[in-house]
Parts: sequence; structure tokens; C-alpha cells
Amino acid sequence: MYNQEEYVTRLIDEARKIVKQEEADLNSLNKLLSRESLLDIAQWHDDKPYTRVCLYEDAEFELILICWKALSKTAVHNHNEQNCWVFFFDSDFQEVIYCQEGKKTLDIKKVNKGGISYMKDKNKCHSLHNLSDAPVMTLHLYNAPIKSCEIVNHNDNNNSLDWADLKYDVKLDYEMCTS
Repeated sequence: MYNQEEYVTRLIDEARKIVKQEEADLNSLNKLLSRESLLDIAQWHDDKPYTRVCLYEDAEFELILICWKALSKTAVHNHNEQNCWVFFFDSDFQEVIYCQEGKKTLDIKKVNKGGISYMKDKNKCHSLHNLSDAPVMTLHLYNAPIKSCEIVNHNDNNNSLDWADLKYDVKLDYEMCTS
């Protein structure tokens, strides 16, 4: 068995292969993921529906563990034209895909535990919903760090897209994580 730093290093190495398309075998990364191995890293903040824990960030990609409260969901958002892989290793989720403006639903799908989602279309919007009545985790890999994205503003009559700055709630202190 690996210690925590070795385990995270293996996740980062597999993520790097995916982003560089050296070995675009998503299942290699997916098979490494386990609730037990990530519980020591996971954090849930009482004041948020989900907590963003940065496992790794450099100029090429970021790897984020998202810790979800029971039945929580994201706002409708895009990824600022970055590719996004989501590994649903801990629970079933619902993913809703919207048009580029986030106003029209294009697809609703249930992603079962162990499933993988990939957003590559220019800048479509989506939302994720934890279907579990327990706290769970997902792993998110972005081909470049996303510092801002557009989120649908349901407070105006047009449901317009507004820019939002993204921040980590927690960033690991391993030497391999850079600012």
C-alpha cells in the first residue's frame, strides 16, 4: 500500500498522461480512486454545498478533489473553454448538459458510481447533482487551471451568464503542488 504522498503522486502521474494524451486510458486513473484512500485528504465545509481540494496544479492541468454534501449540486456553469474529465468514483450523480448560454437543456443523464464524464465542446454549460444522501467525492481533471468561468445568473430575468472567480477551498502542501 502507498502512503498518502505516493498515492497522490500516482494520481497526478495518471492525470498527466491523460492531459498529454500519452496514454489516454481513463480507466487507469479511475481504478486508482477509492474513498478510503482519499478520506484523509477530503474535507467538507459546513457553509458550502461542496469543497474544492486542489491535489495538483501547474500550467498544463489541475487535479481537484470535490467533496460534496448530501444531495448538493452545482450552479449551471461552463469551463472557460477547458477540457474537463470528472471521475464519479464514490456515488451516482446526475449531469445536465445545457447549450452554450446555459438556458436550454440538451441532455440529462445519470452517471453511475464508477462512471466518467468528459466536457470537450467549445463552451457548453453543465451542472452536477450528487444523488446520494451522504457526503461523497468526485475527482476533476482540467487540461489547464480554470481561474474563472461563467455561471448562469438565475436572479435576473434573462438567466444571463456572469463571470465568477474560482478558488480552492484547500490546497495540498505537497512539494509537487505549485502556486
